[in-house]
Amino acid sequence: MRDRLIKFGTTPVLLAISIMLAWPALYGGSVLGTHVRLLINLASYRQIIAEARTGTLEPGIYHTSENGIHYIVDNGPPVRVAFNPDGLLDNWSGIIFDPTGIVMSAKGFHPVTGAFYAPERVTKLFGGDLVSCHSLWGDFYHCSFT
Repeated sequence: MRDRLIKFGTTPVLLAISIMLAWPALYGGSVLGTHVRLLINLASYRQIIAEARTGTLEPGIYHTSENGIHYIVDNGPPVRVAFNPDGLLDNWSGIIFDPTGIVMSAKGFHPVTGAFYAPERVTKLFGGDLVSCHSLWGDFYHCSFT
């Protein structure tokens, strides 16, 4: 009886454990990947930020650097830059350079009223609806838009 229980019980238990561990592993991989992308591209990002601060780049449209980095400029003030915007239609996320840190006030929206918790000047950055951000390091954040 014990052998039969082990034989038929092991598969469901292992499946349940795999499912419970999958979400944290995927989330951890995403966070780690974002940090690695920032680390690898930091010099290029700083060069793009310097160019954006000159005011010669058109705000709100997609640009591509010589290194193949896609980005969007918000002339502010202050100048903010969204790097590697990636997503589907108007739902996207990216690494955001914000020297003020105000993007951290984006904490989603009220479930009943649908009103964003952050002020409109924050939620409307980059022409989208800024939903949430978490700090990477320094003036860089990972933000999600809808």
